[in-house]
Amino acid sequence: MKKNLLPYLWFAAIGILLAHLFFLLMSKIPSLESLVPAERCVKSAYNVDNDRKRISINCVDYRDKVHTVVVRKFEVEEDIEKMKAAFKNGADLEGFSCTRLNGLDACFSAKYKIMVSSINEESVVFYVLQFNKNLRPN
Repeated sequence: MKKNLLPYLWFAAIGILLAHLFFLLMSKIPSLESLVPAERCVKSAYNVDNDRKRISINCVDYRDKVHTVVVRKFEVEEDIEKMKAAFKNGADLEGFSCTRLNGLDACFSAKYKIMVSSINEESVVFYVLQFNKNLRPN
C-alpha cells in the first residue's frame, strides 16, 4: 500500500514546487496599478489587462472633465536612454520633461521610468500633477 502512495506524493510535491515558482515569477512583474493616482484617477475600462508595460487611465478634474491618458513603463535601459534623448529639449513639469511627439502630447520621467501621453495637453498635465501629488506625504 505504501508503494502505491509514493507516486502521488511525488506528483503533489512537484505541483507545489511549480506553483511556488509561478508565484515568484509573477510577483516580480511590476504592477502598473501603482501608476494610478488614487484620489482622482482610475484604470480605464478599455485598458488591456495583459499588457505589462502600458495602462490606460481616466482622471476627473475639479470641473468634472474626464481626462484619458496612456502611461507606459520602461524597463530596458536602452529604451530609457532613447526616451531621454527624445525629451531632452522638453519643458520641465515637476520632474517630467514634456513635449509634443507625433501629434501626441507627452511627458517622460527618467526617475520613475514612465511616459504619459494623450491627444490633449491638458490631460497629460493634469495626470502629472496628480501623480506627483499622490507621491507627497499627507
